[in-house]
Order: sequence, then structure tokens, then C-alpha cells
Amino acid sequence: MSDSLGSVLSPEQVVPIHADALKRWGAAGDRLGLDERAVAAGTVLLVGELGTESEPARAVRRAEIVDLLAPAYGRDGALQGLLALEARGVAQVARWESGAWLAQQVELAPRVREVCLGVNQRPQSPPSQGHAVSRIRALVDRCLTKAEGYPERYLIVLRGRSGSGRDGALAYFLERLGQVARERSVFELRSESDRLEPEVSGAAPVWDARGADPGPDDYAIARRWLGRSATIAFALVDSHHDAPDVAGRIALKVELDPADADERQVIWLYALRELPLLDARRRDIAAAMSRRSGAGAGLAARAVASVGDLELEDTAALMHELEAALEEQVQPSSTKGVIVERPEVTLDRVVSNLATASALERLRSLCETHTQVMGSHRGVAALFSGASGTGKTLAGRALAASLRRPLFRVDLAGVVSKWVGETEKNLRTALAAAEAAGAVLLFDEGDALFGKRGEVAKGSDRYANLEVSYLLQALEAYEGIAIVTTNLRSNVDHAFARRFDAIIEFSTPDHTQRLQIWRQELGASVATDMKGELERLARSADLSGGNIASAARIARAIALARGAALVSPADLHTAVESEFMKLGSAVQASGWRRSAVNGRPTA
Repeated sequence: MSDSLGSVLSPEQVVPIHADALKRWGAAGDRLGLDERAVAAGTVLLVGELGTESEPARAVRRAEIVDLLAPAYGRDGALQGLLALEARGVAQVARWESGAWLAQQVELAPRVREVCLGVNQRPQSPPSQGHAVSRIRALVDRCLTKAEGYPERYLIVLRGRSGSGRDGALAYFLERLGQVARERSVFELRSESDRLEPEVSGAAPVWDARGADPGPDDYAIARRWLGRSATIAFALVDSHHDAPDVAGRIALKVELDPADADERQVIWLYALRELPLLDARRRDIAAAMSRRSGAGAGLAARAVASVGDLELEDTAALMHELEAALEEQVQPSSTKGVIVERPEVTLDRVVSNLATASALERLRSLCETHTQVMGSHRGVAALFSGASGTGKTLAGRALAASLRRPLFRVDLAGVVSKWVGETEKNLRTALAAAEAAGAVLLFDEGDALFGKRGEVAKGSDRYANLEVSYLLQALEAYEGIAIVTTNLRSNVDHAFARRFDAIIEFSTPDHTQRLQIWRQELGASVATDMKGELERLARSADLSGGNIASAARIARAIALARGAALVSPADLHTAVESEFMKLGSAVQASGWRRSAVNGRPTA
């Protein structure tokens, strides 16, 4: 409080219980850039709201403030101080009343009152015990060394994917600085201007752009808001975001995505430290999880926390629970075009020729060992091509089940958007989620996304080419397992051929394979004496594996409808007729329709 203000307020008005609040207000007034007259007007308001030993707390009228300050600053000076206080948002009308402007009661803004009273501040972060990754600790040390003495010159940018540990890194920074933070999201700053913070509290401002898609206006708001701070500032951004360019500040970037498998192993070791595990077992689990998932520090910590008091004796069960927790944490919304599956089908269910079966087995081996064979920054991408119903999607599901990984199936209806840039954003979400969860990402019927680029004849062609070009880059950088299926390999842009580690052709089954599929799909619903009938069916009905599976379901349904547990030859012939009708082959369908009556195939 200024010397001139001491002559305005009587000693009984400044009682000892006000001392801390007045000190906080003086510091806040300096940070807000208020002159002495405005600070004095705020002091009168604060003392009025706190009350004195002889007078209860109350709102103060504008005329009273002007009268109290006039001897020290003159009536015009007192009015200017009060107007500056209200213009800055520090003071506001307590309640509207009819009458003269000077007769209105004013009070401090709630946020200013909270700061002066020392309440509702963000609590100091609990000790972070450092950071698991030595690279991050070194970056933090370097940032703090640069910012020492001149914190207002620096903006710390914490960048990474969802779950990379940005909150933990921020807590580590704040702990080292002995500072509290004032966090505002893109959406909060977009919807309302913050006229008081971060100045009034002196907290470190944190611009949180995670999960948002900030536009030019959002960056402009962030630049102004962060630039007002007199201390160090932070920006939490996704890996594809730019940092706001704040005038007068140097951006120091900290990349939090794990640099390699070794760094992921350190992260998992740190996350598992609280579980009662032997050191050797903890190292084994951390090594396995680092190979199977691209999770960062935040996701790993949340996954371990969700395990809780689970029985930990079985290592495989513990890893299964950790992977399930990861899947739950990063499970994307179906509106983003990703459908999550936990397939249980095995590779031996995929009926194919020897060359295809061998290629699938080689691909499975590559998927299991790709971090050791190809390096931590290289994933596995495969193209499955072949006619409809030859088992491409089934093979993708079986591969995921064989690897004990979830399947993230890309739903093209949810991914492809008419809005420019929206398709790429949805794909980026799918790729990041699958990579973090260690899932197999399946682009079923991927021609729509991986199709050939062509001549630009109209505006939409240019954007379609951009989507393909984006996918080329994204697939190159993807560190997980991706499978693309197509009915016609020639439809896929030739530039993808180099990106695929395996291209597997699925052919239509011969009669031996068709017989195996019939037996597999009918299972126990066919009598043992139907062997000859199934052989004739497999030889005469030239259907794909998908059509056979569909026909088997229809035959079982017909049998159940007439109250039988086992299918009959007539049931099978009717089902085959239905499949040929579906395929548009009326001649073959009619032959099987007659056979359903006569009992022998005539097609």
C-alpha cells in the first residue's frame, strides 16, 4: 500500500488480519500493470469487503472511493484510478440499482478476491520424483538453465501424442520451478476472454491444445494470453500441432513421444515400480510391453494403475490385463471411423493354398520380431489382395488373434469426409490410437483410400490426391502393424508397393479347399454320413470361401426352422441356390433349386 494511501485509510481500517491480503493485492496490482491510483482504489475495495474491527464487510460505493482518494490524488485522479480498475476487469458492479453512476456499489472480481485471500489456488503438484527418461530430464535441465533469471523470455512447448506424459512433464517442470500453473484449454479461451489471468495470480500460464484442432484465431488468442505473463509459460500440444509464436519469447521444445523401444522399456519399468514384482520379472514385462505397444509415459502409468489388486502370479495374465487397459484408454470413438474388435479366430481357420499359408506365417513372424529386425521406428504394413470372399478380412482377424493384439478396423464411412482435411485428421487419430494400443490396424476394402492418384481435372481430384499422398507419408512413419485389403491389386497406387513389407495374394479355393471350408463352417450340424454329399457339393458348387460360409449359415437356419438339429442335403442345396441367386447366376441357381427337390445336384 502506498504512503499516500496510508494517509487516506485510518489505522483501525488496516487491521493485522488484512496484512497478507493487502500484500497479495499489491503484488497482483503490479502484475496487472495498474498505476498507484488504481491500486489504491482496489485497496479501498478490498478493505471494505474484508471489514474492520468496527465495521462489517460490505460493498463500497463509487462515490465513497472517490471521496477517500481525492485528498491524495485529487478528484480527477481518484476517478481515473477507479475507471482503470473497472476497465481492467478488477472491479465490477455489485448489483445494479437506479440512481447516479457514483451511487452504484462496486466489488472486486471473484478471481481477484480469491487471489488476495489465498484461496482456490491450484495446489502444488506432488513430488514427481524426477522423470523416468534421462533424455527428458536432460531437456528439462537445459530449459531451466536457459530460463534462469529471465523466465518471462521463454515458452516451454511440451509436444507428444495422447498419453505421452505431458501432464507428468509439466508437473516435473513446476516442481523444479517451485511454481503453480494456470491452465486454459483452447475451448475455454475461445469461448471467453480471460481479462485477469495469468497476471492476477502470477501463476505460470499453460495453453492446453491437446485433442483440439486450433485455428489461426486460436493461435492469435494464445499468443496474446501467454504473452501477458511475467513468468515462464507452457504450451501442451499434440505431435502434429505447431507451437504458438509468442512475441518476445523463445520456444523451447520438449518432444515426449518415446524415442525408441529402449525408452519405452524405461517408461514401463518406471510405471511398474509400485507393483510387488521381482526385478527380473518386472524387466521381462517391461521389455515385452515396449515391443508390443507404442504407449508413452502417461498411458503406461494409467494402464498399470488400472490393474489394481489383480492377482499378479501369472505373467501372461498380467500382460493381458495391461494390454486390455491400454486398449480401453486409447479406444477411439466409432464416429472417428475405427471399430475395435477382439478376434478369437486362429490362422488355421484361414483355408488357402500352400503359398498363401506360408506367406501369412512369414508375416506373423515379422510382426512378432519387427522391433528387433527393422528397428523401433519402423512398423509392418501388408497388402492382402484377391477376389471377394477369399479370406482377406478373416486372415487379418486371425493374424491379430495370433499376435494376441486387438484389431482396429477402419470403417471407411466414418473416416472419409467431404470436408477438406477431415479425412486426414481421422486417419491420424486412427493411426495414433492403434500405435499406442499395439493394435493391428485393418483397412478393409482399402481401394477408396489407397487408390491411384490421377490427373487433376477438377478441384476434388486435387484433394483426393492429397489424401493418398498423406497416407503414403503416414504409412512410412507408422510404427505399428497395418493391413490393407483390396479386391483388385491394380487399383492400389503403385507408390504403396515399396511401403508394403508383404503383398499376399488370396485365390479362389479349389474343390479340396472348398470341402475343408464346408466342413469347417458346418461343424457338428452335419451328419457323419453326409461325407459324400459334401464332396459332391464342394466339387459342383464353385463358390468362394465367403459364399460357402454364408450358405452354411443359411442351411443351419433352414434346419432349425423345421426343428432339426442337423442339416439335410435339401437344406444345403437350397442354401447354395440362395448364394447363386445373390451372385446373379440364375441358371446355376435354378439347377440347385431342382436338386433341392430331386436330392442330387444338377448344376
